[in-house]
Amino acid sequence: MGEYYLRKCLDLLEKATPIKHRDCGKQCLKRCCGGGLNDAVFLFPGEREQLSEGSFEFLKTEANYGFDALLCGGKCNRKHRPLGCRIFPLFPLATEVNDGIKICVVFDPRAIRICPLSKNTGIISHSFIRSVKRAGEYMLLDEEMRNYLLALSEELREYAFLDYKLGCSNKKMPIFTVCS
Repeated sequence: MGEYYLRKCLDLLEKATPIKHRDCGKQCLKRCCGGGLNDAVFLFPGEREQLSEGSFEFLKTEANYGFDALLCGGKCNRKHRPLGCRIFPLFPLATEVNDGIKICVVFDPRAIRICPLSKNTGIISHSFIRSVKRAGEYMLLDEEMRNYLLALSEELREYAFLDYKLGCSNKKMPIFTVCS
């Protein structure tokens, strides 16, 4: 990804939090930051180079379209968090439409079993939702990031559909009202 657009996304979400003026990790004892192998975060294009100064372990994976995953051990410097952590538990779902690509902010279906906010999406800060949407729009400006976002969005739609059809989730993927 163009370093400029990645930096814009990271800066935009540096101080943004899902619950306004509160550390949402205190609500669930930081379940999303457990530090185990199941807590690895997929990296977006260009992030490995940006995150090399943090104390992270990078994992090669066949998933994630050739990009690495990151394992933080459950502790990190907030300033060096990857984009996947900054947007969690939401995701800027990209959909190709007739006149371009539309971004809809959704609750990441991979987060439903981890994050208690999935049961009460109404308390998620509107400014956080807008920041995730803007980050998605920045991602569309770079070809590599746009292709990655479209592919991962399709994968998340399939994941949510299967989860719903198999009865693992009693609701479809919540979509917030900031689609464009």
